[in-house]
Amino acid sequence: DEQAPIFVQFLDCVWQLHRQFPTYFEFTGLALLAIGFHATSGRFGTFVGNCDRDRVVALQVAGRTPSLWTFMLDNAVQFRNPFYRPYVQESHDGDTGALVPWPVATVLRRVVLWDEMYLALPSCGNITKPKDMAAGSFHQAKTAAEDLEMAMAAAQHQLSSFC
Repeated sequence: DEQAPIFVQFLDCVWQLHRQFPTYFEFTGLALLAIGFHATSGRFGTFVGNCDRDRVVALQVAGRTPSLWTFMLDNAVQFRNPFYRPYVQESHDGDTGALVPWPVATVLRRVVLWDEMYLALPSCGNITKPKDMAAGSFHQAKTAAEDLEMAMAAAQHQLSSFC
């Protein structure tokens, strides 16, 4: 049995960034959790074998098992992030739109255990608050606050469309 945790580690990194920058991703943490869980569940043939050749030629899973991606697209509403804020180039002076988590020390202080993935428990967040940030890092916190304000406005707008 050849299983390496690299894929789950990658998903964990994406989840950490998603948690810290919730408006930058179109998908929810539930989408990452579903991908991580079903990578080893055997319910879908998407991750069976070591490569596409194994899946198509040797194991022939395409006709015998459903695709995780099809399942996720069919249930896209459940995996879509209501707080996502699309990048608009005109509103960013020369900014490429790439997520640059800076300073790294601040980002690393905010890393927490992904409870839902590793413990199969609902997340309770970071129970130990990070120490006060350095004086020069207030701009980053302000940006995060602005992101959350915009996310709240987007959520309120989305809720008002239901009424």
